[in-house]
Amino acid sequence: MDFREWLEKMLEDNREALQQFPEPPGLEDFVRDLVRSGQAERVLHLVKFSFLFGLQQAQAQARPEAPPPPKIQA
Repeated sequence: MDFREWLEKMLEDNREALQQFPEPPGLEDFVRDLVRSGQAERVLHLVKFSFLFGLQQAQAQARPEAPPPPKIQA
């Protein structure tokens, strides 16, 4: 499966969650302006940031919880 197919599947599988997720004000206009002005590199950077944040979140969730520090009694 190539990236395009994978992304289309991810969009379809998560369509409802994406529709419910609030986006920052102005994001849609910002992305449309980038696309209209041919700034594909900037859009690519946004996609890369999304992947990076997703990877970081997945890694954080995969870590076992650290045990609480020992209690000290006085």
